[in-house]
Amino acid sequence: MGRAGVTIEDVNRAAEAVQARGVRVTVARVREELQTGSMDTLTPLVREWKAQNDQPIQAQPAQPVVLPPPPTPVAEALEVLGQQVWKAATAEADLQLQGAYERHRNELAVAEENRQETAEFASAVEAQNEDLKKQADELWGNLAAGQQREEQAQMDRTALEQELVREREERKVDSGRVNGLEQHLNDLNAQLDRLHTTLAGERDERGVQRTADQQQHAAALIGAAQEARGRLEELRADLTRQLAAAGERIAGLDTQLQASREAGEATVTELKKQLDQVKEERAQAQGALQTLRDQLET
Repeated sequence: MGRAGVTIEDVNRAAEAVQARGVRVTVARVREELQTGSMDTLTPLVREWKAQNDQPIQAQPAQPVVLPPPPTPVAEALEVLGQQVWKAATAEADLQLQGAYERHRNELAVAEENRQETAEFASAVEAQNEDLKKQADELWGNLAAGQQREEQAQMDRTALEQELVREREERKVDSGRVNGLEQHLNDLNAQLDRLHTTLAGERDERGVQRTADQQQHAAALIGAAQEARGRLEELRADLTRQLAAAGERIAGLDTQLQASREAGEATVTELKKQLDQVKEERAQAQGALQTLRDQLET
């Protein structure tokens, strides 16, 4: 049975005894030291002692534990085992380093290959861009040249149209001249007919034959008149054919010019050749007409 009526002095002596053992003072340890007292009784008393006397416990330095050396065979086995462990760890580390080195080298090789492929692709793209630039410049040049040719062709077509208008007007004039020539030929034929009639009438009225000189002179006049009439008819026919050919050429030029205008293409060189040919034929016709005029005037 524990003692009854625990006092503060009892608690102080028990707390000091616990502290002297180098352990922390607690209510349970004080009660164990006293072998009496309830927790409700001891708790406030221990707290009071702690408030006055509780100090940090100075821990005693731990004494090193000295193990006895292992037996010689065990030590040798441990040394061999340590060496084996070290070799295995070193080999494993070498393998890991070698693997990492190989991976790094492969990665570098792949990176270098990708860099070369990228450089080659960049060069190919640059060359392609240069080709496209040249093609674009060439296309722009062709476009500008085409536009210039189209403008020139339009100017040539306009000039040809004006030439054709003048040709048509001159053809009308030439046609009028041919009509006048036909009228002259008709008048000449009428004069020849009257000359024949007059000569025949004079012979019948006198009832005598003219002298050889007079007959020869009359025959010469008649022959010259007939020959002149024949030449005039030939010239008229030739002039008519030339004017008709010129008209056909003009019509052909007009058709070609219209086709060129509709198609947007101008065969200017060919049209100029044909126009020059028409001009040449017209000049020939005008020359023949002038010759005919000279003969009529004589």
